Amino acid sequence: MQTVEQPAQEATLTGESELHYRGPSESVDPSPTEFYVADHTTKQTTLSLIKLAWSDPTCRSDHVWDMLELWFSSASSVRIFFTESDEEEGGRMLWKKKLYQWWTDNWSLVFLFLLAIVLTAAGAWWWLTPGTDRYGGKNAYLLPPTDVYDWSSYPEKAKLHSTRRCIPFKKSELDNRRMDHGPYLANLETAVKEIMDNHQYGALSGIHLGKDYNRCFAGYWDQLKQESVFMINPQIKGRSSATHSVSEDSVFCKGEMVDVDRPTSVNLEYTTADGKLVLVAVQGASAAFATHAIEQLDGTCVCNL
Repeated sequence: MQTVEQPAQEATLTGESELHYRGPSESVDPSPTEFYVADHTTKQTTLSLIKLAWSDPTCRSDHVWDMLELWFSSASSVRIFFTESDEEEGGRMLWKKKLYQWWTDNWSLVFLFLLAIVLTAAGAWWWLTPGTDRYGGKNAYLLPPTDVYDWSSYPEKAKLHSTRRCIPFKKSELDNRRMDHGPYLANLETAVKEIMDNHQYGALSGIHLGKDYNRCFAGYWDQLKQESVFMINPQIKGRSSATHSVSEDSVFCKGEMVDVDRPTSVNLEYTTADGKLVLVAVQGASAAFATHAIEQLDGTCVCNL
């Protein structure tokens, strides 16, 4: 084997290259000489080779045609897969044979996958069952109330729940309840009015009916019309500067009368059970009743004043 001294730069290039054995030389020298040739081709990744091929303007079209041919041959292989038959098994389709082999090897995994889907659906149904909303309150499909909740036996709970703010109804939610759940809102309106009439209440908020009825609905007595008015998502849009003192009580502190200053007139905005948006001005005792109900929906109770 012969060695030849090279300049420093060439030695560096050779050191970074791969030496490939080329066999004995064909020299006329009677003593055969073996030699190695340095390959300076840098190692390329697949992505870099694709970039290199595409950057070659003279052969770019050839590369594109090669890729199309590769894709076509792959598609041909797929067609062959679905048309080829196994002659050793009486002409049975090859894809059916392979599918059966795959099934026998993986049926347990398929069963576990389906079981996981069933358990996930059951868990989702249990956690997101009708009757819960995005806040976790069980009130989405509650039956219309039959009476107010007796908070007198639980004064601490009454004090806590009297400060809870109601959860507003979304417009889409109101539309769904009217369309998909029949007369739900109409039945809720009827129940609220019946409770108010039975107890001669001037005001009634959803939270008065129990801890689960924490949505934004209420009722007040309209002295002018001599009837109870049912409100969804009620808001006070304006109130008079003039006030008068009113003695009020609440189911949260039953039997205790509290003197409260109420506006002589208020402007109310609310949605009716059939989805109509109403803006109305009420005066006198009706204004006090409506203010009491709406403030209770906002977490302000006369028991805590």
